Amino acid sequence: MKSIFIFILLLLTISASAQKKKTYFSAWTFQQKNANIYGLSVGLWNFAENPKRTTSNGLRLSLIGEGILVAWMPASPIPANDSAFLESKKEPYSERINGLNISGTGTAGAYDINGISIGVVGHAVKRVNGISVSTLNFALQHNGIQLGIFVNESYKMRGIQLGAFNKSSRTKGIQIGFWNVNEKRKLPLINWNF
Repeated sequence: MKSIFIFILLLLTISASAQKKKTYFSAWTFQQKNANIYGLSVGLWNFAENPKRTTSNGLRLSLIGEGILVAWMPASPIPANDSAFLESKKEPYSERINGLNISGTGTAGAYDINGISIGVVGHAVKRVNGISVSTLNFALQHNGIQLGIFVNESYKMRGIQLGAFNKSSRTKGIQIGFWNVNEKRKLPLINWNF
């Protein structure tokens, strides 16, 4: 009887400490923690130390964005080897974006983007399934089209990279640009690996 009472008490404390996600329709700010937003998701930027667990479904507008910091990075944020890649994948996503993401300067952080992401300066995100357009594009994992005016870099890329300089460590696709680097070769104009 005593063990059943302790078990029920533990069960109640576990369920009481679980974080509930709130759902918002039409419009809300993506700076809200533990939120599911359907429709328009707006905010200035998304600087956060802890993962917010926010999901934006629809149109996400970031007026300023964190992408301005991408231009000032001293080195590439993409891991150099498989062990560093696996370690970086363990970090939880801060925000999941399903739909169209438009940011004034770009998006940088632990984002999971499913759809189209557009920014002026740069993107540095965890994963993209779809299209990303920016001057500087960095993604740990990119499936789709990565269009960067200057640089595209992914650790694991499935699809097409279009830009002046393209780099991927694990490639299944085509790279088109002035200089293209993948795990097999370095070539000007066009490179591939299947």
